[in-house]
Amino acid sequence: MNCKLASILVVILIGSCRTIPCVESNPTLYFVSFSDPQTDSIVLRKCEKGSAFHTIIDSVIISRNNSIYEKSGDTLHIVTSSYMGEYSLDIQFDYEVYLPLAGKLFQLSNFTEQQTEMKAGLSLDKNVCINPIKSYTVNGQVISGATDYHLIYLKN
Repeated sequence: MNCKLASILVVILIGSCRTIPCVESNPTLYFVSFSDPQTDSIVLRKCEKGSAFHTIIDSVIISRNNSIYEKSGDTLHIVTSSYMGEYSLDIQFDYEVYLPLAGKLFQLSNFTEQQTEMKAGLSLDKNVCINPIKSYTVNGQVISGATDYHLIYLKN
């Protein structure tokens, strides 16, 4: 075997043994059993983590006018929002989700995730792994062990 081929094989072996950390999870909201009028306006407040929702960092009203709503059965997913991009949340913050026409307030906090990693090959493939959320709290109730690790279902 020539030296050039041996060098290439060594680089491939070293590269295929390397692992890289997965990226932080960004939860996505799904609204279950709400009527269309009840989800016409959704107030989303981003709060400082651990502030008991007293320190509001940002607030936005999400509606059909500034977002794309996608409904499947009785479940609504807001696919995109002009404010939130892909409409995902950052687990480094707590959130209040208020549906004024439904009279519902959801307080989301205490997001914890499991740090995971994946093997990095020499492929130019842009596969990305996402850390699963281990648990979070909705209105004081701890939710854990969800199979859909980044989907948060808010139920009417």
